[in-house]
Amino acid sequence: MHTFSRQGQREQNTYRSLFEISVIEATKKLNDDFYLGISFDISNKPVKKTSEQLQQEKELVLRREIAKAIDVVRRDAINTLSNYHRLLWEWKKEYEPKLINEGDADWHPFFVEAFDKLDFVNEVLDEPTFGDRAMQLEILETYGEEIKRIGERIKCFE
Repeated sequence: MHTFSRQGQREQNTYRSLFEISVIEATKKLNDDFYLGISFDISNKPVKKTSEQLQQEKELVLRREIAKAIDVVRRDAINTLSNYHRLLWEWKKEYEPKLINEGDADWHPFFVEAFDKLDFVNEVLDEPTFGDRAMQLEILETYGEEIKRIGERIKCFE
């Protein structure tokens, strides 16, 4: 603390000599230049914001809320697809036909579903997990309803 204080005092003195300003003005300049966020308003009255500033703040809050909501939907989609992927792999191993030459009629429906859906789930799962924001939104918009149906379907297997 002592070293920091001396360093700050040297910087303040440097500002005073460079800009030929008072101690208070040098402190304010340091605050502004280094974004320290120190308030020098003695009255402690809240600063009135313009309607434009209020509108910008509202838009920022709305954007943040939308981003949070999208993140929740994305997280839920990833969880649902991951659980389904795990289930499909279990079904593929457990219900795989003993003989490859068996006809399709003898294949268990879970094996058929796993065989049919694994590639699709892999592709759809990659984008929300690793894709950019635009691609994540596109996948969620395109497959959102199907992901919900998958979630309902696998509830009884959890």
